Amino acid sequence: MAKKEVKTDLWVNKLLEDAGIKLDAQGCDIKEIDDALKTASKSGTGNPGYPEYCGVVKDYVLVIEDKPSVSNHVRYNEDGIVSKKTKDVRQYAVNGAVFYAQHIARLTSYCIGNSARITTVSWRNSTKRQSGHLRLLCVRLA
Repeated sequence: MAKKEVKTDLWVNKLLEDAGIKLDAQGCDIKEIDDALKTASKSGTGNPGYPEYCGVVKDYVLVIEDKPSVSNHVRYNEDGIVSKKTKDVRQYAVNGAVFYAQHIARLTSYCIGNSARITTVSWRNSTKRQSGHLRLLCVRLA
């Protein structure tokens, strides 16, 4: 499985490069965000935890959590909301991205709002319902 994850990470990196988007892998060059991620373990231990890519582009915090299989895109709870259960946060891309975004919002001056019911990707002036392996959560800074 690790080999598939690396392939997915490299594929996402290529997409980011092609789009001219500069994000940091496994951390963030913005000290406040990187400091917040030092306690962002998806297991809830308070240890470090890092999304595949993270950073600020214009007035958006971008958090990308990718998984090698579309079957690990998102898990909803019984109310149709993105599940925050630890096992789902660890196993599903959108759940992990929401976890990291909320963690960053709690521990930094960045104010993040998101709606994870519908995941969309804006790429080169086209917005589409997410259907590939790229797990992109765009959140606007206040």
